[in-house]
Amino acid sequence: APANELYERSTRYRRAKVALNRARLRHREITAGDFDLVHLHTFNMFTDWLALRLLRKEGRPLVLSIHNVRPHERRGPRSVETLLHRFAYQVPDRLIVAHESLRQRLADEFDIPLDRISVVPLPSPVVAMASDHPTESPKEILFFGTLRRNKGIDVLLNAIEAIPRHLPIVFRFAGRGDRDLEEMVERHAQADPRIRVEIGWIPPERQASLYARAWAVVVPYLPAFAAQSGTVRVAYSFGTPVIASDTGALGETIRQDGSGWLAKSGDARDLADRILEVVDDDEGRHARAATAKRLGQERSAEKLAPLILTIYEELGLQT
Repeated sequence: APANELYERSTRYRRAKVALNRARLRHREITAGDFDLVHLHTFNMFTDWLALRLLRKEGRPLVLSIHNVRPHERRGPRSVETLLHRFAYQVPDRLIVAHESLRQRLADEFDIPLDRISVVPLPSPVVAMASDHPTESPKEILFFGTLRRNKGIDVLLNAIEAIPRHLPIVFRFAGRGDRDLEEMVERHAQADPRIRVEIGWIPPERQASLYARAWAVVVPYLPAFAAQSGTVRVAYSFGTPVIASDTGALGETIRQDGSGWLAKSGDARDLADRILEVVDDDEGRHARAATAKRLGQERSAEKLAPLILTIYEELGLQT
């Protein structure tokens, strides 16, 4: 579980304790096994600048998939953050990111040679339900996932306030996260009947229902987003188009894929305009939904697995 969910109240000391304990357990499991290759999918800058070095073993390639090139929230001076990441990112034999722009950012900001960075899109889960018949009246705009400040939740709430209340639109927030953001969303829901809130862990069956009925999924990230959105890959699975902030790899992905609409990052008025455009564009919605559904099928774990195997082979592993 995330460090902030292991205790009633998260503190720096508690987060550090969790990070150190995870690094210790990971080291014990890996060093105790006779592995041909180690592929890690989690990263902590405070421990892994050293912990990754301790995992190095001659003849055993080390691969690191990086979801966040930089943390969602700064944990100290930027110079220290950059230094710790550079020390850690230099250790693995290969780094994997989800978009070419993230690959270039790794190279530019942390002096990592481009030939040590590979791009593999985030896999979309295979689902039985699709968004072929979304709810049409009122049309539902879905925000799904962890509630964090960098996701622009306050921007979305301000955008909702700018949209006339008589229009047949509802806005659903589903997920959990920072308690102050949960409370913010709940307060707005009490004051605005168009806002529906489901705070907590969302079971897979309910998640499928929410995506399938949504007219669009909204991903209003703030500027300087240094990752790729897991919400987008799930939206593709259900054939649900995306309204996203035009920032970093997120904006470039939606633009290149043709799977949704883009709004200026951090601009509530522009986001409101995009939402109004989307709910009034049945034909455009249908076309983008078809594109999202096709991409979800093309980017299943089964389809992407050969890309991972190719990387392993390049590192000398016999597969």
